[in-house]
Amino acid sequence: MIRALALLLLCLPATALAGGRWYAWVDRVPAGAAAAAVARFSASVGAVEAIRSERFEGVENGYAYIVAGEYLFEAEARARVQALSRAAPRAGVQYFSDRRDPAIDRAADAREAEPLFTVETEIDGGAPSEILVLTRTGRGGLLHVVRRHGDGTLSRLVNFPVPLYGLPASTQGERLRVHPLRAGHDAGKVLVFEAAFDTGALQGLWTLLFVMPDLKESPRVFVVPGAAGPVKSRFTVTPDAEGVFGYTHTLEGPQPSSRRFAWSGATFVEAK
Repeated sequence: MIRALALLLLCLPATALAGGRWYAWVDRVPAGAAAAAVARFSASVGAVEAIRSERFEGVENGYAYIVAGEYLFEAEARARVQALSRAAPRAGVQYFSDRRDPAIDRAADAREAEPLFTVETEIDGGAPSEILVLTRTGRGGLLHVVRRHGDGTLSRLVNFPVPLYGLPASTQGERLRVHPLRAGHDAGKVLVFEAAFDTGALQGLWTLLFVMPDLKESPRVFVVPGAAGPVKSRFTVTPDAEGVFGYTHTLEGPQPSSRRFAWSGATFVEAK
């Protein structure tokens, strides 16, 4: 049944293929049995984690998936499953889209847009945290800022158009991580948006940086093109000694190279 669901997801239109990752999972168990399953599989296949099914769209609630790896490309997850097959005969590959709260969709006015991400993070330096909803429409990308009030209601503060630099309509997997512009400071965040796509000749792995010093102006958007094949590149967040956000982009292959960039207060500059 689970494998059939994975095949069904592959056949859906492009709008259903965004906002999630591929997981190499070794079992699905009732939620109450998750801790015992993690202990059992950790002993046989190595590090695993339990992820509640409520986090995902399109699967039954009340379960936990015991996951041995999270990937942006299906091929990577399948390779991990093949490596696990002897120790975990029931292992499978599943693509999940993160579950979204319909109330957030209404507050963001995102009902007719393709949802990519919803994250809750502190941007303006004061409680409560903001909810950032990234959507893709036929007219481009939109970053919505939503606030949850003390009584639980939600309201939209603002939305910003954001360029997605010709990101393909159908991606294999997408992921968003949030980092502070400066360690120890609540105000100012960098949203690190990774998108993987496969054209056959190229396994693209792009990283887009949405820099948000505050909520008063549209975020600055920077793109770091990369790939998982034919030549692999790696993007790594590397803050400096003062905790200021920076990143290192490494190109592997016959002539490997590595370049580090740091946030200057206005843009990213190459570190010497």
